[in-house]
Amino acid sequence: MRVWGGLQLVLWVLLVFCIPVQAANFKVEGISGDLKKNLELYLSVYGTSSAASIRPHQIQTALDGALNPYGYYQATAQVDRVDDHTLTLQVQQGEPVIIQYSVISISGAAKTDADFVELLQNSTIEVGEILNHDSYDQLKSQLTSLALKKGYFDFRFDSSMLEVIPNRHQANIHIAFNSGQRYRFGDITIVQSQIGEERVLNLAPFQAGEYFNQDKLAEYQMRLFDTQWFSNVTAIANWQQANSRHEAPIEVNVTAASKNIVQVGEATRQITVYEGP
Repeated sequence: MRVWGGLQLVLWVLLVFCIPVQAANFKVEGISGDLKKNLELYLSVYGTSSAASIRPHQIQTALDGALNPYGYYQATAQVDRVDDHTLTLQVQQGEPVIIQYSVISISGAAKTDADFVELLQNSTIEVGEILNHDSYDQLKSQLTSLALKKGYFDFRFDSSMLEVIPNRHQANIHIAFNSGQRYRFGDITIVQSQIGEERVLNLAPFQAGEYFNQDKLAEYQMRLFDTQWFSNVTAIANWQQANSRHEAPIEVNVTAASKNIVQVGEATRQITVYEGP
């Protein structure tokens, strides 16, 4: 009987630990659109926990993480347990944070660049609007991408500040972007090509001394690849080796395409044939 009793205890313990815990379900009410979707995403972290195990501070952490980026820093939620597996959140998003102060400036050669001027004109960051972190991050990313595309390789942010004062429902933004000088295309160097160098150089859609533009460099790479002379083509601007006129040498690395395979005795030998027009 003692053995059987011990087995009963072991079986009972195993049964308890083998019963799966049903994941919590959340019903979010009081908000909609992106706010609701983002909160549901944050709450999904607790999807493997039971409803009974979820604590108020976890709900508040999810609220802050989901709604702060949209300018709501004082959101609260009334939490009701519908059953053992379901929690209903009645969300009060609270008063939004409003942009009180915004100064965005560009210095350096890009100050009069039409593309940068247009970028700032199209920015969604405006005084009096609800703060949106994505708009701030997106503008910084766009400034960086445009600088790299147009050859402002020495760019930097002299200031990049997003200040939020939740108890005043205010936000202040200051971005000072310094583009530095714009680089130019330098001389082209062809590496590993057995095609006539002049043929390769003539395909370039730019001249040395022109302002750098990543689209033109990409077009040059595509033109070389489309000739089918090469199986691999890469073209890069070595701006760190630029001269005093900010002319960045262009290095083109190519691998010649293999055109024919012929039989030699019992073995197969690959013969590389370099063909041009």
